Amino acid sequence: MWLRSTDHLISELTRASGEIDGLTKFERGRLLRRAASAIRARREVLGRSAASLDSDPPVDIVFDLEAMASLVDIFPAAKVSSLMLEAVDCIKPVQATDDASPRI
Repeated sequence: MWLRSTDHLISELTRASGEIDGLTKFERGRLLRRAASAIRARREVLGRSAASLDSDPPVDIVFDLEAMASLVDIFPAAKVSSLMLEAVDCIKPVQATDDASPRI
């Protein structure tokens, strides 16, 4: 079930990043929060910290997503779009891990 919702979120983020000018600031913030929530939830399931999943431990994508979502009014659309795609890149490898695991 998590895979379907993850696939849906990846699709939404990818589509939204290409149509960012057509989204309201509320919609941008909501998507950023959903991405942060998905990454955080998956880390908990895997029992991993931000440092073990992100390539640059001092920088946490979840923090960046939540901060941008809270202050979405001050960020240019291109920056929001870029962070959405970065979130997709963080979510995809986790999804690949699920695909390789046996089904129970």
